[in-house]
Amino acid sequence: MENNIVNVYGYIRVSTEGQVKQGYSLAEQRAEIEKYCSSKSYNLIEIFKDEGEMSIERDGLLDMLAALKENKIQYIIVLSTNRLWRSDLVKVLLHRELKKNNVDIRAIDRPNYSIYTQNPNEIFVNGMFELLDVHEQLEMALKLKRGRLQKAKGGGYAGGGAPFGYECLRGGKKLYVNATEAKAVQRVFQLKQLMPDMTLKMYRSL
Repeated sequence: MENNIVNVYGYIRVSTEGQVKQGYSLAEQRAEIEKYCSSKSYNLIEIFKDEGEMSIERDGLLDMLAALKENKIQYIIVLSTNRLWRSDLVKVLLHRELKKNNVDIRAIDRPNYSIYTQNPNEIFVNGMFELLDVHEQLEMALKLKRGRLQKAKGGGYAGGGAPFGYECLRGGKKLYVNATEAKAVQRVFQLKQLMPDMTLKMYRSL
């Protein structure tokens, strides 16, 4: 009897806090993938994940690609293709790696999507969706940038890593002096003020 088991991996990702608020949380993506695989009788072996604000290192994606051959995977299941890539470069590299392993993508929000399609209409529609994804990403980045600039102009903490000598409570909007680090900063400035005198003394001793 022919083996009709279809082995698949799932992949979920969030890169910004906004995606969680808009209903793209990891838990919701996982639930949708599990529901989809159950309806298709797919053998969902594992769901890989990546999380973090605009994370560059995507260990979950790399682990999934490295494990494609282990279970003779046929499909990667995602809620949307924008979970896998947001740039043409990543898309090209990912397509190449999947094709090397004879693996296709199943996107829940686009049932007809396939990296192997030769249909010009489907290629056009897929391209339009991907352009919209890029537009959405740029819009979100611009809104965040404007918000941080506005907050900074008002004297507030604009986000990002706190400067050395300060700290920000998790979820907080104000910077506070870190007493231990502040002492180190003060010592650096004291040494800087002493440097001209020390240099002059060394010069005179020659």
